[in-house]
Amino acid sequence: MDKLKGAAQALMRDHVLCILPWTHLHVRTNGDAHPCCAWRGPPLGNLRAAPPAAAWNSPRMKALRRDMLKGNPTAGCRDCYRLERSKSLSLRQEKNQFLAGHMDRIKLTAPDGELPALSLPLLDIRFSNVCNLKCRTCGPEQSSAWADDARKLGAPAVGHAVRRAYEDWDVLLRQLEPLLEEGLEEIVFAGGEALVMEEHYRVLDFLLRKKLHGVRLHYITNFSTLHFKGWDILDLWSRFEKVKVAASLDGSGRRGEYLRKGLNWDAVVSNREEMLKRCPGAEFNVSATLSAFNALHLPDFHREWTRRGYVKRDDFIINPLLEPEQYCAQVLPPAMKRRAVQSYRRHRAAFPRACRAAREFAAAERFLAAKDAGHLLPGFVRMTRRLDSLRGESCARIFPELAELFD
Repeated sequence: MDKLKGAAQALMRDHVLCILPWTHLHVRTNGDAHPCCAWRGPPLGNLRAAPPAAAWNSPRMKALRRDMLKGNPTAGCRDCYRLERSKSLSLRQEKNQFLAGHMDRIKLTAPDGELPALSLPLLDIRFSNVCNLKCRTCGPEQSSAWADDARKLGAPAVGHAVRRAYEDWDVLLRQLEPLLEEGLEEIVFAGGEALVMEEHYRVLDFLLRKKLHGVRLHYITNFSTLHFKGWDILDLWSRFEKVKVAASLDGSGRRGEYLRKGLNWDAVVSNREEMLKRCPGAEFNVSATLSAFNALHLPDFHREWTRRGYVKRDDFIINPLLEPEQYCAQVLPPAMKRRAVQSYRRHRAAFPRACRAAREFAAAERFLAAKDAGHLLPGFVRMTRRLDSLRGESCARIFPELAELFD
């Protein structure tokens, strides 16, 4: 335990090194392989052209490992650096803590950056962009439901509404089977929306057939449904030892429905109550995206769900939106930012200073104050009005605290 703690502390002190290029592969809905979901650099490879092993020791992945070992900052990691400058917890820091037990893998790196074998504790493949919602801050790359609106808004041709990360599912599954069976500790399911994605259920069926009940299932989900075709996800989850559900919910009631178009809030509440009854041992948190829309609403949302017992106080995670830039909370006018910061301070004053909830809201305060992006506010207003007109909605009516922006 002391050795593990020491490894985690060493990784947290480092300002560049990230454990993920040694432990993890992330594949996006178009098949592009990346070291993580926050990566902003060119892809390491593509699953539609080559198997996962090709990306694992691709020239770009090897160069990334070499740069990190030399302490050279990498442009593709800029989102993590930006969050760390505002004293927010970055994905790099989070995974350095979570995967510190695998620090010895770094010692296996060859001088050219190659790692001898493809063995992944953590796997994250977004099999497709199939999704039942079209969230405000999303787009057609991540949601098949978004394609029609994107065309009506005059976006560049989006091609087929559904995008898949692979050419042939049976071929991909054969390539994944060794990774699923050899040392896999956690698999991340996201999308699109994993709970309406057939590939996700077929992977679960494979894990159950192989009696791999100890693999941790980690979901990033809009939590809109618990049933798909003949599958009952709560029944499946009950057969695994470790399940973590991060519900991507950005507000309660009609605010939540507006931000995640197509969501039925009563169904979300019912799903949470059903999960509490049938899978009480599963981890659950709300993973809220902080944007210009909900910056003033998040304390109310947190207060409501903790009071109703749907989420524990410290299981409410705030993720500052960085892209699309016009939706970033930093575009808000100074007076509105001050109101948000004041509400966060009042809200966290009731918590112990060291608890996670207090840290999350304190980090959100720092993020709001870290940059003035007011020059992007006209873009926020313009795009919001266009999408409101297209969808027959009104941001000013749903978020009266923002109404002055649209006067």
